[in-house]
Amino acid sequence: MKLSFREGAALLVNDSNTQATLQWEHVGKRMVVDFKRLTPGILQAFQQMANGGATSQELVDGVAKTDGFLAVFQLQAYLAKFEKALLLNRTIFYDDHPFATLAPKSPYYQYQEFPRTPEQKYTLSRFAYWHRVGEQMILESALGHARLVLYASQAIVLINALGKPSSYQEWLEQFPTLVPSVLKPLLNFMLNAGLLSEVDEAGYIQEDKDETLYQWEFHDLLFHTQSRLGRTLEAVGGTYRFWNKIQSLPAVKPKMSDVCIPLYRPDIEKLKATDIPFTQVFEQRKSIRKHGEKPITDKQLGEFLYRFARVKEMYDMELTINGHTEKWSMSKRPYPSGGGRYSLELYVIAHKCENIPSACYHYYPLEHALYKVSDQNSLVERLLELGRPNPYDFPDNPQVLITIAARFQRLFWKYKGFAYAVLLKESGILTQSMYLVATAMGLAPCEVGIGDAELFARLVGTDYYAETCIGEFVLGSMPED
Repeated sequence: MKLSFREGAALLVNDSNTQATLQWEHVGKRMVVDFKRLTPGILQAFQQMANGGATSQELVDGVAKTDGFLAVFQLQAYLAKFEKALLLNRTIFYDDHPFATLAPKSPYYQYQEFPRTPEQKYTLSRFAYWHRVGEQMILESALGHARLVLYASQAIVLINALGKPSSYQEWLEQFPTLVPSVLKPLLNFMLNAGLLSEVDEAGYIQEDKDETLYQWEFHDLLFHTQSRLGRTLEAVGGTYRFWNKIQSLPAVKPKMSDVCIPLYRPDIEKLKATDIPFTQVFEQRKSIRKHGEKPITDKQLGEFLYRFARVKEMYDMELTINGHTEKWSMSKRPYPSGGGRYSLELYVIAHKCENIPSACYHYYPLEHALYKVSDQNSLVERLLELGRPNPYDFPDNPQVLITIAARFQRLFWKYKGFAYAVLLKESGILTQSMYLVATAMGLAPCEVGIGDAELFARLVGTDYYAETCIGEFVLGSMPED
């Protein structure tokens, strides 16, 4: 097993060959350490680690031969510091070719030598997953603080065998061409990466016996770990990762048709003076799963959208990064948005709304108007059926279904690591704003738990990966009772 500096770390050596600088990225921050008055043996060890790696014994032998045995203690002190700084990768080699690499992926990673018996059975964790990063095949788990990079096809076959419980002894019998010097560290690598779960003598998988873990679904835990700090060494936040590569989407989505319905604009100053108190609105807010006999009016819908969704102001923003300057438009609206990006779009299906023809519309916040997207058709009917909060209370489709869609790249352009999580938070903020406005207006609001994102994209004609729905909200007149 060879030790090397982790991917992305760079060692720069000065002309005198006595000083060196080590640079790397840590959670988006550039880290730099200068080494002065390095001995020839220590410098050579660093260079070996920066160029493919070397075994611990090779590093020790090289330093002892060049600098003397006492310098080995200095080398070990450096290695301990590199370990603590998460700079060390470990790689298994087989027939002089890399077989698998264990790489830290979390600030809380600590390499361990796990005690094990040849008869102990393991199975692949249900939270483990394969994916490609560049030209590498990565195996990792939401449970782990390290990831496994696999190079050899034999490694992939071996991992696949863990779909059913297997012991180290069974590995030796099943893969006789692989020597213990490969299998033992590979098993330890997988345990370090949280990829394996123990299986007891009765055949029960340990992680499934854990009531807390058992209730997590794969996608939920993966999303949670990857959109929060703590289990990643990657940059997270406003990195502007597509700066000078891809143009930012406009602050306001362009009009989707020529068929426009201008909406009523309430007098905000008058509302400030006459609206019911905020605490009363907040306390009265609730989901109402019935609509009145008389449908909501166009004036009510116009006031409702104006109070929380209109564009209040447009302004330009300019930023220079690495000598490249870009300008783009921004908007201000009544509700808050991650980075002021306002990536969410509102689509209104007016099923029963006085003075507005039944159809699907896109809300254009800059003009406070509805632009027709689609006539009432089978796709609209299907979305309305899915929008029924309760089939028993809604024998008919809801009066108005408002779909919250996201222009994903509007936020992805700036943020890395947690952009989708920000979209969901913003959707929640917007939904609460809709509840409060509807309550203040005496309307019947209700959030819908789930929607059909594929169906919606087909209805409005958007690319599923560019814009589709992430939330739904039903609105109607207050029932008489």
